Amino acid sequence: MELSNLGKFPLNGSPREIADYLECFDAWCISKNVRDDKIPAHFITAIGLDAYSLVKNLAFPDKPISMPYAKLRELLIDHFHVTTFETRERAQFNKLVRSPNQKIRDFILQLQIQASKCNFGDQLHTQLRDRLIAGINIPKLEKELIQIPSCTFQTAKDVCITYEDVNNEYSAPTTSMSDVMLSKVENTSGNGKQSKLPSTGNRMQREIKNIKPCFSCGKLHLRSTCRFRGAKCHKCGKVGHIKTVCRSSSTYVAQHSYNSPKLSSKMESMCLSTFQNTQANPTKTSTASSATQVSTVFKNEVAKLQCELSKARKDLNEMREQLNKIEELLHMHRLRLVNPEHTSTRESPAKLFKSRILKKHLMSTTSNVHYYKDNNYRPSVGIILQKMGNRVVKILDIKDHSVHNGHLDKVTINEIIQK
Repeated sequence: MELSNLGKFPLNGSPREIADYLECFDAWCISKNVRDDKIPAHFITAIGLDAYSLVKNLAFPDKPISMPYAKLRELLIDHFHVTTFETRERAQFNKLVRSPNQKIRDFILQLQIQASKCNFGDQLHTQLRDRLIAGINIPKLEKELIQIPSCTFQTAKDVCITYEDVNNEYSAPTTSMSDVMLSKVENTSGNGKQSKLPSTGNRMQREIKNIKPCFSCGKLHLRSTCRFRGAKCHKCGKVGHIKTVCRSSSTYVAQHSYNSPKLSSKMESMCLSTFQNTQANPTKTSTASSATQVSTVFKNEVAKLQCELSKARKDLNEMREQLNKIEELLHMHRLRLVNPEHTSTRESPAKLFKSRILKKHLMSTTSNVHYYKDNNYRPSVGIILQKMGNRVVKILDIKDHSVHNGHLDKVTINEIIQK
């Protein structure tokens, strides 16, 4: 091996790449029987100018050419050495799981690379075996590995590689019947004559000629394997084929989720007899009389439908009234839970401000009013809380919740005061 075959020194590489380069240089020196005093010169020549500048700075004030190779090697390893956290590396090792598309050989190599950073010591092969079995991500193969007595890493590795090789051998693509039939279609010439098939035997050619398009979808394959075998046709409504190959002349009307109004039996029989009479005696007189009868029956049916519609509307209105009553009861129940201590009549604020029903029916002396507060020119809105005399009332302002006394002559009452 020539010295140039070592390649460029990985000046920006990882510690592992530096160690690999130094090991290759050691192997080159052994293969060339280089003397120890000549190794530094060969090493400086091999690493190049940029790496030599780095070595020169690391060896300062000594010159690299005057230092032994072992010292130069140690300087480089110490410079590129990165502190590794053993706990973190082991955690990364225990998380390794083979991805579905990853080859087993690549996964084993990934395990070994990560294990070299974990300092497992005597437990190296045990940890590799356990992680290989747990992370192989093939349940069938994992079960087989667990059943092997006294399984070692080498044994598990050989079993996994053999399993992958066998699967690759037997999963190779083969020429299927559908591929042969497809080639038959492609080889058909434009004038309708079929070109010669590949030389697969006279028997195979006869079998292909006898195969007809699938009854369910029209493609060239066996009907027993067709995915449209249980499909429902959108044209005739039958099960077993699709619309593109349907031969029926009748059209199927799909059923919708809603229920359309049905005609009475009398109207159906009338329409049927009218249609039969029209077909048997296609005269103008019979056609006119039949049309009159059908029109009468239709009017009766429309009248019945209108009655049913009015009845349904009446039921809907009754249902709305019941819902309104339930809403009022719920509203009254919620009002009882509000603290009433802030009002002069010991009624809750929600009872005074929010309930449009209780203002009229539960409080006999209350009313919505407009009044002029102090010297304001704009009227304020309030609620009468209490009568102070024949013509004086106590008013609660809705906006600022203040209480004022007002004369009835200066108050505009929106609702009649109940006495």
